[in-house]
Amino acid sequence: AKDGALLSALYIKSKDPKVDKVAIVSHGNAGNLGHRIGLASYLLLAGSSVLLYDYRAFGESEGQAKLGNIIEDGLSAYDYTANTLGYKPENIILYGESIGCGVTTSIMNERKASAVILQSPFVSLMKTARDKLFFLCTVPDLVTGKEQLDNLAAVKKAHPPLLIMHGDKDFTLPGKYSDELFAAASEPKQLFIVKGAGHNDVYSDPKNGVLGALKNFIQGLPKQPSQTESKAALKALQEI
Repeated sequence: AKDGALLSALYIKSKDPKVDKVAIVSHGNAGNLGHRIGLASYLLLAGSSVLLYDYRAFGESEGQAKLGNIIEDGLSAYDYTANTLGYKPENIILYGESIGCGVTTSIMNERKASAVILQSPFVSLMKTARDKLFFLCTVPDLVTGKEQLDNLAAVKKAHPPLLIMHGDKDFTLPGKYSDELFAAASEPKQLFIVKGAGHNDVYSDPKNGVLGALKNFIQGLPKQPSQTESKAALKALQEI
């Protein structure tokens, strides 16, 4: 981490030699990376390797749990994926879950990626807090300081291909948040409503279509030419 604390992570590489993408998963505020193995298995089946990581003080990660740390930790995970694991930006997918969606869009603002997936997102941290804690509605934004974890502002700007997924029975972060994000987001964008799913069980039913949505999205991303193909294309241009 930025302060020197060691972050716990789990890198799961696809056994398919044709898979060249990796999804960096920024999870929600409950549990740790060990609770996201089901999520990781879906991403593997959809055609991506996976990097799960824990924010400071989550799971086996060192340090203190602070709101201001989680974006820094997300950037650390990205930089590790790029610099140590050797993935190029065009092969990195940013995946956010719940509050991790705010981390994911913050990474998107700072780093390049091939795609972004937001599962069970919120519009912005302040708007969600006001919805859940009605007395905050009387507090102007100026008093609360700079807006943090603002997904709405992020998706309005230019971004990589975006997939938003939300359970239609989510009473923790209602699906209206995804509807608002999708309506305001710039293209390219997709919205998938998970029938019968709540906030924490999006991956509990193999028949709810989530795997198909992930597979269609990931496998529909623009293909990057291999080194051999790039050399062949360069040679062909030189011969013209």
